[in-house]
Amino acid sequence: GLCCRNGNPARPLAPRVRRLRGYDSSEGSIREAAEAARLLGHDHVTFARQGAGRALAALLAEKGTQAAEVRGVIADPPRAGLKALVDGLVSLAPELFLYVSCSPPTLARDAKDLVRGGLRLEELVPFDMFPQTFHLETVAEWVQDEEAAAVLAGWGCDYLQGALIGRASPERPWRVAPTQATSRA
Repeated sequence: GLCCRNGNPARPLAPRVRRLRGYDSSEGSIREAAEAARLLGHDHVTFARQGAGRALAALLAEKGTQAAEVRGVIADPPRAGLKALVDGLVSLAPELFLYVSCSPPTLARDAKDLVRGGLRLEELVPFDMFPQTFHLETVAEWVQDEEAAAVLAGWGCDYLQGALIGRASPERPWRVAPTQATSRA
């Protein structure tokens, strides 16, 4: 994950992947993420203190090697968004890209460039984590094409939403059922 913070967005996916790498410029966030991975027994998860731009450049330099197998990317950038990284993300060509945004205007700006780069918006899920304020978290699920969307069904917004909220429906274990989501008091 780019701008992985303390690893929260990627943590629910860790049991479902062979390898997960997280990058953030904050030493404290990386320390917390690594400790959580250790406590959860996720030996295949690593974190490094590195800015998103440098991490993406390193991934692009590895592209085409076995070490560079990148099927998905999760980014949780600050309010400024990913403007400087969009071209690199498009070049990396992940099958799945999850963009966790705390700023709808920067997400909209970056979305135009992601579409121009060939990614397709599969799903958009808003999270009102700060009720009665104008702040809105959003998870945008981007895919390369129809084939990638079919292969990765259930790996994106649905799974992340269920894992983050911690409530799953029996028919789709990664999807939060509307009655469960509204019954929390």
